[in-house]
Amino acid sequence: MGRDFLETAREGESILVLTVDRPPVNALNFQQMNHLLDVLLEKAEDGSVKAIVLTGKGKVFMAGFDIKEIQSIGTPETCFERTMEVKQRLLKLEHLQKPVIAAINGDCLGGGLELAMACHLRFARQGARFGFPEILIATIPSFGGTQRSARLVGKGKALDLLLTGELIGAP
Repeated sequence: MGRDFLETAREGESILVLTVDRPPVNALNFQQMNHLLDVLLEKAEDGSVKAIVLTGKGKVFMAGFDIKEIQSIGTPETCFERTMEVKQRLLKLEHLQKPVIAAINGDCLGGGLELAMACHLRFARQGARFGFPEILIATIPSFGGTQRSARLVGKGKALDLLLTGELIGAP
């Protein structure tokens, strides 16, 4: 469960590539999501890094949050506190002065989509799918995705995605 899910590499001298590698679908728990965001925020302070690219290994960018962890959290208060920690880090990411680019190589769902929306740019390969399937298990995006989606795709399309759980393609 530790920190072995994140690969770091350099492209040239100034591009840092972070790759999430947590098979089978790159779903992260609170600890891993916070670690990923801490690494992003720390690397953004490195003067030799001019841009950061975030991607997923395999055919999935990130299929969301590890639901098993949510089910194991003892109280609603604990879940709220952990959610707010992630939400604060995503807000910092969104306001970085250095570009963070989501290179979306496949399905980008739930918490993964919330992470991608906090990045400055998003590029998706053909065949990538996007959505908020958490509504199908009676919850909503908790990391700021409801607000970011409305800003990025408009209120109507955001509501459609948030309330139906349907997936849309990259185009």
